[in-house]
This record gives sequence, structure tokens and C-alpha cells, in this order.
Amino acid sequence: MRRRRQRLLSLLIILVLMGLYVHINLKRYSYYTNQFWKPVVSCKNREEEINALLDLTYQIHTILDEMKVCHWLMYGSIWGALRIGRPLPWDNDVDIGFDGEGIFADMTLNEFIAPFKAARLSVKNKWTQSGTFVISKEGLWLSVDLFAYYNHGGVMRRRGLESWIFALNYRIHHSFPAKLVEPELPQTKFGFFNISIPKGGIEIMKHLYPYNWWKVVPPAGC
Repeated sequence: MRRRRQRLLSLLIILVLMGLYVHINLKRYSYYTNQFWKPVVSCKNREEEINALLDLTYQIHTILDEMKVCHWLMYGSIWGALRIGRPLPWDNDVDIGFDGEGIFADMTLNEFIAPFKAARLSVKNKWTQSGTFVISKEGLWLSVDLFAYYNHGGVMRRRGLESWIFALNYRIHHSFPAKLVEPELPQTKFGFFNISIPKGGIEIMKHLYPYNWWKVVPPAGC
């Protein structure tokens, strides 16, 4: 009887852990969802802050162009470009995806980071964690996030420990058909300059935000 209870208890614990894992993976952990560990700072950034963020984005966009690394707007920055031609008023960063193969694959991480540091930009290397570089500038709390993507049998996916530990979450919210970022990419106005976006307009949002891709989703309380 005791062994049976122990087995039932073990099975219950396993089912609870599996349910918790699935629940964690189904959620999208973005700035807009007001996670308690990363609260929204402002519902509407000041005009000078948005302009400074655009200047930083243009600087990074230019460096990537000079390195001939194919890149495009990602996540909420696509909504900002398509809806208002600039970052969303409440966003805390600009998201840029780039091709992890080709030119980038022939570089070391230090070689890739060097031009940004030469431009006196701060680079937070989160490559091992999530295949990401967070680039910022002194005096500006807003930043630009660079995400490396790789073609896995026609599906663009990210690398890093998070993509393994939270594989379901990354498949639901951080992957999309490779055909959407095949050259030549269309360009759109983003502030005072043009930058590439995935093909198909909002098509990519159906893959990144499968549960509410058609909605405007400001942070809670805004």
C-alpha cells in the first residue's frame, strides 16, 4: 500500500511539473506583459528619448550594413514600423533579427562586437543564453536588441540555452518560415531612415504572436 501511494505521489508530482512546464512555455515573456521583474517604465516615452533610440538604431543598422550582415526589424518593432513608422510609444527597445549564417558565421564574436565598441557603444553579450546582443549608449536607458536566426529545414530559429530549456516556447513565439526573410527584403520607413522588414507585411506576426497577432497590445495599465 505504501509503495502504491509513493508511486501515485510521484506520478502526481511529475504531472504537476509537466503542467507547469507547458504553462511556462505557452506564455510570452515580453515587455508589454508587465512582468514583475521587468515593469514598464513609461506608457509613452518622451520625444527626445524616441529620437535618441532612432539615432542608436540607425547607427547599429549602418554598422550591420557595413559588415554586410543581413538584418531586419523583429517583434514589436515591426508593429511600430507598420503602424506608425517608428518605435511604439511604450517600447523599451528596438528589436533587430539578423542572419546567423553567411557573413556572421565567418566571424568570431569579438570580431562582430568590435565595430560597435569602436563606435563607443556598450554591448551586453547574451550569446550563450539566448543568441542575443543588447546594445546601448551612455545616458540612454533604451536599447537595441540583436537576435541571430538560423535556417532549420525552412524554419528560422534562435540559438542559446533558452532555446533548449524552453524549446516549446521558442517554437511557438520565436520561430517563423525562412521564406519570410529570404533576399531581397522589402524596406519600410522607421523614423528618419529606411530599414528592412520580413516579407508579407504582418504575416510574420501570426507566427510570433499566434494568440493575438491582430491586436494592439499596450502594457497593462496604459
